[in-house]
Amino acid sequence: MKVWFLRIKHPAITREAVRQARLAPILFRKVPLKNCRVGMEEEEIDAVVSRVYSDQSPAARYQHAGTLRRYLLEAAPGDLVGMKVNREAEILYGRFDQGEVRPFPGLEKDGLKGRPFVPIGAKEGKEIAELALPESVLKYRATFCNWLDDEGVEGVDVPDEEEKRRRELYVRRVADDLQQIKFIRVGADLGCGERLSRIFPGHYYHFIPIPKHSDPEFCRFTYGDVAKRGDGRVASKGRSLSNLRKGDVLVFYAGFEPEGGASCGRVVGIFAYLVVKEAWLFTRTESNRRALCFSDRPRSFDPFAEFVSLASAEAWHQLQARYGKWNAHFNDEYSKRMDVVICGNRRESRLLTKVEVLEAFDSDTKNYIVSEATTKKWGLTQGHDLKMSPVRTIAPDKVKVDEVYARLRNAD
Repeated sequence: MKVWFLRIKHPAITREAVRQARLAPILFRKVPLKNCRVGMEEEEIDAVVSRVYSDQSPAARYQHAGTLRRYLLEAAPGDLVGMKVNREAEILYGRFDQGEVRPFPGLEKDGLKGRPFVPIGAKEGKEIAELALPESVLKYRATFCNWLDDEGVEGVDVPDEEEKRRRELYVRRVADDLQQIKFIRVGADLGCGERLSRIFPGHYYHFIPIPKHSDPEFCRFTYGDVAKRGDGRVASKGRSLSNLRKGDVLVFYAGFEPEGGASCGRVVGIFAYLVVKEAWLFTRTESNRRALCFSDRPRSFDPFAEFVSLASAEAWHQLQARYGKWNAHFNDEYSKRMDVVICGNRRESRLLTKVEVLEAFDSDTKNYIVSEATTKKWGLTQGHDLKMSPVRTIAPDKVKVDEVYARLRNAD
C-alpha cells in the first residue's frame, strides 16, 4: 500500500474544512474539472497541462504533469494519504475513497477541487505517525509526494481495522486450536520490476519474482520478509507473519498479464501455498547471528518480545544449515534488520499448475476489487483492493477456513 502526502497552501482551507468536506484538495485552479478525472491516461494529462500552462517553461509543465499524474492516475482508492494544511502542525490522515474529483465546497469559483477521502480514526493515525516519517517527507515543500520507506520499497503496509481485529484474535491463547489462512501478494509488479507475471491460455502461467530476489522459493517452500527494520520499527507484514504457527497456511497470489492468446485480461490470482512447518525470526550481523523458532509456541507467544532472551547462536546455525542456501533473505549477510522466514511442509505445500483467478483488473478504477463471489469462495473481505500489499487474514470461522483449505488442496 502506498502512502501519499499532500502539501496544501491556501488561506481559505483549514484542516477541519478538509475533514468536513472529505476531499483531498488539489490546487490546480486553471485545470477544468472535466479534465481532472480519476484514472486519466498519462498522455491525456500531459496534453491538458501543455494546453493550460502553455505560457510556462517545459520544466514547470513537467512538474505539473507529474503531480497530476500521481494525484489522478497512480493514487488509488484505499491508499493512505497524509495532508499537511498550511502551517498546522498535525498531519491529517485518511484513505482515498471511490469517486471522481469534485469542487471544494465554498471555493468553486476559485477552481479548487479535490478527490474523495475518508478520514481515519485517531488510533490508526497515531500508529502511522509513530512509524517515524522520513526526512524526505517531513521536509517536502511541493504539492504531492509519495513515501519511500527505508527499505527502498514504495509505500508502507498498514492493515485496515478489520484485518487488525483478525490479527488480534490470532495472538490470543483461545485461538491455539484454530487453523489460520493468510493471503500475501508476491512477485514482480508495475511498481517493482515494471512488469507482471504471465498467464497463458488455460490459465497456465509463468511466475516472475521481484528483481534479484527469488522469494518465495518452491524447492524448500520458504518465504521471507522484513520483521524489524534497522531503526527498530516492527514491520506490519513481519508482525502479521509472526502470527503463523505450525499447520497454518500462507497463500501466494500475484498479478498476471495475458500472453500467447490468453482470453482473460490482466488479473490477480493464486498460484501456490505453503503449509507451515517452521517459522523463525533471525538476525545475522557479524556480532549477533541469532535465531528463534516460534512455530510450535502458543499463539499468545510474542517472538519479538522474547527474542532477546530466547534467541541463540545455536538456533541460527540450525536455521542456516536447513534453509540458508535456499531463501534470498539469508543473502544479505551483515544486514542490521531482523527478518522472518516461513518454511513449508514440502509434502503438503503446493505450486499450482494453473492460476486460480481471484479478480480481474477494472480499467475504470484501476483496481482489483474483491467481489461478493470471491468473498464467498476464498474468505477475503468484499470491497478490498488486491492491488495493495497488506497480508490478508481470512475470517476466523472454522467452517470457512476448512472450506478454503479444501479448495486449495483440490485446485487444478
